[in-house]
Amino acid sequence: MKPETKYQAILISYILILVWGFVIFSISMLGNDKFGPAHYQYIFIEMTRYVALFLAILVIVLRVFKVIKSKTNLLMIFTGILNGFVGLLAFLPLITKSLDSGIQVSYLLNLALGTFIFADVFKKRIRKTIANAVTPPMHSQV
Repeated sequence: MKPETKYQAILISYILILVWGFVIFSISMLGNDKFGPAHYQYIFIEMTRYVALFLAILVIVLRVFKVIKSKTNLLMIFTGILNGFVGLLAFLPLITKSLDSGIQVSYLLNLALGTFIFADVFKKRIRKTIANAVTPPMHSQV
């Protein structure tokens, strides 16, 4: 497939993830009940994390058994980006300077799987770019 379809899949993935993030953010702004929206926000985030892990394992298995052959597959790209975003949540306590909790190691698994999937999507282009940069110039001897 054409390279444009890969970037279209990336754009669609970003839009889907942003809409889902907006839904989670909107739920957190609804109220201050003890067992209200803040609790549901936590449930949505945890549910998203486990769905992302399941999708990553599924996509990797399908890729290994060559069921997914194209690197422009929307499911593959979406899973890589989703796991990358969920993995970045591991660094949220560092950003908010929350002293009671450190880096959550379980989120780093999502980050690693997302990085692995995304590297697989762009593997050939990276190799080709490096090969073109490293190729020595041809000298002719006269």
